[in-house]
Amino acid sequence: AHSHYWLPPMLRIDLTDWSITYLGAGVISPNGFKLATWLEGELVIWDLNGQRIGGAPPPVDNVKPGPIAWAPDGKSIAYLLSQGNCPLGLTYIVRMHLSDFQPALFFASQDPSFADLRWDMPNRVILTDESGSNWAYNFITGDLARYQSP
Repeated sequence: AHSHYWLPPMLRIDLTDWSITYLGAGVISPNGFKLATWLEGELVIWDLNGQRIGGAPPPVDNVKPGPIAWAPDGKSIAYLLSQGNCPLGLTYIVRMHLSDFQPALFFASQDPSFADLRWDMPNRVILTDESGSNWAYNFITGDLARYQSP
């Protein structure tokens, strides 16, 4: 069985009144100033100073939120969605620009199903399938190809 990915939950503590805000579970941007989290079914972007910048629900219904990856320039994020937990079933690649917070569905795949992703070049993500093989997906051309780590 393939275990579902896990992200640490993020909390913010206000040092003036010690109130705690739950920000969701997610990843910090490359420059360390922003945070992308899953919160109540939405992908939310936070300023690490504490303000919510924006967010949007995924463009597909009845799916489970998956791993999040920041673009190298920190201006976009990509994330995975899956129909199931184990096996993942149909998986989706979504990209969202922080300029408009409109999530765009780029690709759907069930064979293979994708379990993880990382964003290594401006228009390319590296996807890892359920058996551990890596694939490169190009946002501009839409090409998916097996990827050998250099």
